[in-house]
Amino acid sequence: MIETMQKEALSSEKTIVSYDANGSFLQQTTILLNNNTLSPLPTHDAVIVPMAIILLAQQQKLTISQLLTTTSQRYTFNDRVTFATEEVVRIRPPGNALELRCYTESDTAIKAEQINQQSIEIIQEWR
Repeated sequence: MIETMQKEALSSEKTIVSYDANGSFLQQTTILLNNNTLSPLPTHDAVIVPMAIILLAQQQKLTISQLLTTTSQRYTFNDRVTFATEEVVRIRPPGNALELRCYTESDTAIKAEQINQQSIEIIQEWR
């Protein structure tokens, strides 16, 4: 994942970050916000996401549960394909077992499960 982020940073002026299905956040490029700089952090950081949520809730003067009602709800059932419909399929080895894992995201849990099942069926045909 880090190598892919590094390549993307060379060919783009965008902010390059990644969110790992295991809960880690990786940051390849500098992020500037409110005259503050967050230097690149291309390691697995599990603290930055909850910190960002807490700070955003404080900034908007909301509780975290109130803040969550203002965001798009995504369900994750993770490499990563994003379709025009915004559904996501990610297939990857876990790193600690000889298997592939399939993660899917959609606007509803039912749709995420359906996409997951379809993806697994396709993978099984490759065996």
